[in-house]
Amino acid sequence: LSFPSFSGALLFLGEGNAAARLGSLGWLVDCPITYWGDLDPYGFVILDRLRSHFPHVSSMLMDAATLADYEHLGVTAQRPAECVLPQLSPEERAVANVLYERRWSIEQEKIPQLAVAAYLRSMASPRGI
Repeated sequence: LSFPSFSGALLFLGEGNAAARLGSLGWLVDCPITYWGDLDPYGFVILDRLRSHFPHVSSMLMDAATLADYEHLGVTAQRPAECVLPQLSPEERAVANVLYERRWSIEQEKIPQLAVAAYLRSMASPRGI
């Protein structure tokens, strides 16, 4: 709902915990996939699960810079019982650990659409999504 219009994008919305079900869609193996979840431990758990099926998944706005820019929008949240996420990059794991320890969550829809649009424009290069 907070994703701006972006040509050539197919969006799966909601049911983040069901993202692993996408593993049954074999055609996604050949597609670039970018995951944008809430900036919280659960968002990183979902990213980890998704990467167990599609190791090439990149994350979007789930990094230390985004956390620093929008930390003021965060709220206290529950955390998963465990936060062992072997599919994450070292930077993603570091951000997930900070969020896990702080019990912190920044919902993706709280990030201003102008910031999301700017990110997408920057990724629309030949290396992007």
